[in-house]
Amino acid sequence: MAINMVGCCFEKGWGVAEDRAEAERWYARAAEGGLDWGMYNFGSALALGTDAEQDADSLIATSQVVAVNFQTIAAANNYWR
Repeated sequence: MAINMVGCCFEKGWGVAEDRAEAERWYARAAEGGLDWGMYNFGSALALGTDAEQDADSLIATSQVVAVNFQTIAAANNYWR
């Protein structure tokens, strides 16, 4: 949860200089860790875009990790009954 909140701080400029690219990096870390809000915020950041250069290969790799984490969480919670 804290990793996602660091991303929020960078996105909103709370206590640090506003930096959407840095926020996206923190959201990606939270998403890779399986945090649902990290997945949501990372997806939103990708959809809205940032001023940072985007590396398509790393975006695809991160998205695959997020998808696997979501499937694991959903299976553990018996989401697909």
